[in-house]
Amino acid sequence: MCIDVLCAYLRMPYEPESTAPEHKAGEREVRQTIIRVIRDHLRAPDVPSAWCEYDFDFTGAVFDGGSFSASHFRGTVGFSGVVFTDGTVNFRSARFSGGTVDFSGAMFGGGTVDFDLATFGGTSFDWGPFPVPAGA
Repeated sequence: MCIDVLCAYLRMPYEPESTAPEHKAGEREVRQTIIRVIRDHLRAPDVPSAWCEYDFDFTGAVFDGGSFSASHFRGTVGFSGVVFTDGTVNFRSARFSGGTVDFSGAMFGGGTVDFDLATFGGTSFDWGPFPVPAGA
């Protein structure tokens, strides 16, 4: 249930642009902390507190940075419709194995997504097309 609540928070509407009327001061820090908590529970797959076997639904979330580096995802991971904007989202040395990873409909623009040294063994992967935001 904890994973579902954290993912649900990341799926809530979020405006990263500080000059936008919908922007909330401090929101980025809360979101970065959630990503860090998730990542920390995914780094040591053999400890009792690991979350590696669980599913993560980030569908439609906005990411403007954060690190999933060295994470081990063994369940289903949904990044469908995610918007990667500003900052770097780091999947460096992440391992995706055994589940489905879905990036269909994800928007990559304005930021960097780093998959350097990431591995995708035994995983069904759906990238879908790579739409680019207007004006990018």
